[in-house]
Amino acid sequence: MSMDPKTEKNVRETQNKIEALQADINDEIVNLDEQLDEVLEKNEKDFLMAYRFHMLKVQTELMQLKKKANETELKTLQDTKLAELNKEQHRFQVDCMEVRRYCDEQEKNVKARDFSKNIMQEDQEFLDFELRDGREQNAVLKLALSKNLAILEEQSFENENARESLRQFLKSVEMQLGDGVVDGALEQPPFAEQNQSIELQEEAARDKGIDMGEFHAPPGQKEGKAFGAVVSNLSHLQASQNTAAGDASTQ
Repeated sequence: MSMDPKTEKNVRETQNKIEALQADINDEIVNLDEQLDEVLEKNEKDFLMAYRFHMLKVQTELMQLKKKANETELKTLQDTKLAELNKEQHRFQVDCMEVRRYCDEQEKNVKARDFSKNIMQEDQEFLDFELRDGREQNAVLKLALSKNLAILEEQSFENENARESLRQFLKSVEMQLGDGVVDGALEQPPFAEQNQSIELQEEAARDKGIDMGEFHAPPGQKEGKAFGAVVSNLSHLQASQNTAAGDASTQ
């Protein structure tokens, strides 16, 4: 079936228009795809940016909350630690007061011991002085005692000689009485010179500060008294003999 050329021309023009429209449609589709991709990409970027900002905000809020929680926990820990430190401080204050009382007591004890120490030192010095003085006096007494012992020995020897002289004198007096003769020799004791020597020794001892009377009586004192009694008795006896002889001659 053949077509009219005019119709065929119209058909061709229509086909060309269709093809052109199809090309335009395809171009528009491509442009729409590209625009859609750009919109999607832009939306994706906006979403990601918004999401990022939102996450940053959330993270910031979480950090703030965590910081607040940490601060609260830290404050709680600080309060707990502060309470413990206050308790320890109170305990240390009590211990310090006890230590201070103990130190005061020890200080009092130290002062008392120092006072006792000073007293003991003074007593020790006094006793040392007394001991030295006692030793010196002991040495002086020993020296005086040794001198007195020597004098006593000498005086004992002289007393023995005086006693022996007195015995000889009494023996001679008895012999003279037996013979009826009593001479003037009785007027002086045979140990007068010894008594004078002893008196000189006592005077020398007194000059040295030694009291001989503390140890013994002066030698010859008893013998002198005995001799005086004997001489007195002999004098009375001689007077009686002379009286009797006179009476006999008168008769």
